[in-house]
Amino acid sequence: MIKSIMINNYICYLNKLTKFLWIISIIILFLLLLIVPTKYDKIVFILILFCLFFSLINILITGNLNLHKEIILWLFFLISIGSFFTTYGIFRNNIGALSNGKVYILYPLIYCIILSRFNSLKLIKLLHKILLISDFIICFYIISFILNYIKILPDKFFINLNLGQSIGIYKYYMEFNLYSLSSLIFLIPYNFALLIQDKNEIIGIKKIIIYVLFTFSVSLSFLSGRRILIFLIFITPILLVIFFNYFPTEEKNILLSKLKKIVIYFLLVVFFALFLLIIFNFNIKIFIENLFNAFNPKKDISANLRYTQFYALINDWLKRPILGYGFGATLKYLVRSETMPWAFELTYISLLHQTGIVGLILYLISIGWIYYRAIIIFKSNSIYSYHLLPILVGTTSFLIANSTNPYLAKFSYLWVIFLPIILINLSLLEEKNERNFSDN
Repeated sequence: MIKSIMINNYICYLNKLTKFLWIISIIILFLLLLIVPTKYDKIVFILILFCLFFSLINILITGNLNLHKEIILWLFFLISIGSFFTTYGIFRNNIGALSNGKVYILYPLIYCIILSRFNSLKLIKLLHKILLISDFIICFYIISFILNYIKILPDKFFINLNLGQSIGIYKYYMEFNLYSLSSLIFLIPYNFALLIQDKNEIIGIKKIIIYVLFTFSVSLSFLSGRRILIFLIFITPILLVIFFNYFPTEEKNILLSKLKKIVIYFLLVVFFALFLLIIFNFNIKIFIENLFNAFNPKKDISANLRYTQFYALINDWLKRPILGYGFGATLKYLVRSETMPWAFELTYISLLHQTGIVGLILYLISIGWIYYRAIIIFKSNSIYSYHLLPILVGTTSFLIANSTNPYLAKFSYLWVIFLPIILINLSLLEEKNERNFSDN
């Protein structure tokens, strides 16, 4: 009897220890993925191993995978598609088949295992805090980088994280880039959605903090000249209106009323950002022209490259429209990268080229399921809807940006797909528990 109690105490202690170590590992991992994406691969790899190890130990101790059967079926569906087109690519001797395959087979499995431990609202609140802390650090680093470049901040006070940062200050405009700007594609729309809600006590963050982060993030986005980022900022209110329509009528009206007030604040922030450009003696007309040149292949090199890619990929796809060429397929007459000749900026057109109309439809179904489940949660107006709304807005923005840049071909960005899955999984598990309780 005493021995049995000792064993139970030991198992309980081990369970708490592994959960604690998983929390520490996942915090550091997410901070790195958000703040220094695609960098420090060895450290990220070690942290992934830690998260996997502690997750698997926790699963063995508790005997609970903590994944609803719908999530497991969704994951199986996703991996099955990836396995088929990877095998098809190998059969066709595509040089990038295995490299492509791990993105669609291995990475989803890893994310589902390590994120399955987000099994309580307390941990969801922690996730929100990680996102907002990351936003703060990104903004702080960008400001430090700019101040260092213009010789206001001495080198000894600037910590260079080697984020591929570059900056150009010209006569009429400026632009800069660094890897962590990509995280703002998710974080700015996410912050925007958080501002709408009065229920921010749900995530345990004071609204003034979100206002400050939103103001700095938007202002820095304008200074960066990163066009997709600026366009997505303006699209965010439209996304919110679309999602609000799935809430119950009374709650929808309340949210729309709040959105009107936040849009006024948003416009003030935009004017503030434009005012900053004027202070730096930049030309607003040239700034706006640069934004819209993104759609003009005759005036913009990047737009021209994407225009060329589009027609090259489509013309080649038309030769194999049903199943495409398999993962890792390349184009004979167009190579965008010597190291990864199967990679193209136009992610979804490239996916069509590699998987055909069948593969593209199957992947649309897998993503569509996330939105289907999210809509059900919004209609229920449960506590999860207020956690899910900002995350889904951020994910949607990232999916739009992914159409012209292959962000989701890297492990460092795939988290944007799996954050909504965490909330959907929790909601489904709660429904299951309530059903079982009522049956008893």
